[in-house]
Amino acid sequence: MDIYLLPLPASMEEFREHLLACIDTEKRQRLLRFRQPDDVDRSLIADIFIREAAIRRFGLRNQEIRFGIGSMGKPFLSMAAPFHFNCSHSGRFVLCAVADNAVGCDIELIQEADMDVAALVFSGEERQFLREASREERRLLFYRLWTRKESYIKTIGAGLSDSLHTFSVLDEMVTGANSWFIRSYEGIEDYQIAVCGKRNSFPDNIQRIDTLTFLRTFLDTCK
Repeated sequence: MDIYLLPLPASMEEFREHLLACIDTEKRQRLLRFRQPDDVDRSLIADIFIREAAIRRFGLRNQEIRFGIGSMGKPFLSMAAPFHFNCSHSGRFVLCAVADNAVGCDIELIQEADMDVAALVFSGEERQFLREASREERRLLFYRLWTRKESYIKTIGAGLSDSLHTFSVLDEMVTGANSWFIRSYEGIEDYQIAVCGKRNSFPDNIQRIDTLTFLRTFLDTCK
């Protein structure tokens, strides 16, 4: 498994049009319906990064890459190969995870902890864990649990549902589920990151990408 963090550049004006031409027509039309440029750019960077990862791994050309969508909306690479991925974005960052087995990831900008939401999505022991924390600790721990829980849901491709309170993510394995491992990553101020996978094969560190250099290189290879 490899995990990558791509900061959103201050400006994407010189790249956006060229990068949009490199993705599927359906995805391009969907992105262009976003009202905010940052929303377009975060999703676009994630798509391009996964394309580049597939190009590098399988020796493909960008035109040969095709994505499918699972029954619950999780995208996959349309080829018979052990290539799994998941992306998430929040604030100024895009997070991508690539693995040989099912993988899910989530990044969230830390804000106020909404305990009304906690009552709906966290298990009894998770809610107790939050209640015992100080107010300042609760903000961090709320998003630690939330990212861990969402990374698991994204791994299995189930989507957010009313069953979120039926399992716990306090430990390194999901309780109430079948052998799924979770790891949280910190070190980025004001953000929480979690990754879930079938194996406990998480890297010690997230690879931080120079996004502008990466985008320039990708466009050069696609000429």
